[in-house]
Amino acid sequence: MVPLATSTIMINLSPFWTGLVSLCINNEPMGKVDLLAMVVCFGAIVGIAVVGGNETQEEETYNYYMIGIGCAIGVSWILALTNILVRHMRDIHFSVVLFQQILFYLIVSGILAAWTYKPSSAYQHYQTYIYLLAGGLFEFAVLASHTIAC
Repeated sequence: MVPLATSTIMINLSPFWTGLVSLCINNEPMGKVDLLAMVVCFGAIVGIAVVGGNETQEEETYNYYMIGIGCAIGVSWILALTNILVRHMRDIHFSVVLFQQILFYLIVSGILAAWTYKPSSAYQHYQTYIYLLAGGLFEFAVLASHTIAC
């Protein structure tokens, strides 16, 4: 729905949301320079999103673009809330947290896959499964590193 670069920029707003939510929930301090930098960066990202979506597109295409932007911002909020929750679970050993997260992800993704599965030739190609496996391994590495770091 949106270009990969725009999606990545929107998803990487999670530090912005994490800072704001941790200020409210965890009472973690935030300096004036941090706040100013966050406002400037947020303004630039909004500018990228809005300008990128106005390129003489048909209305339906523009609506899909805005839905994609909304989904990417939703993902960034989910990542921010995950950061906050993992911070609250720092007394629990990281392997327990990882096991619970992976178990939850497997159950939810299994339900979603069963619910949305439509047989097609795209899923019969072996490269699709290689990409799925590689993406899953990279995502696990990110999740594990993030959980251990928090």
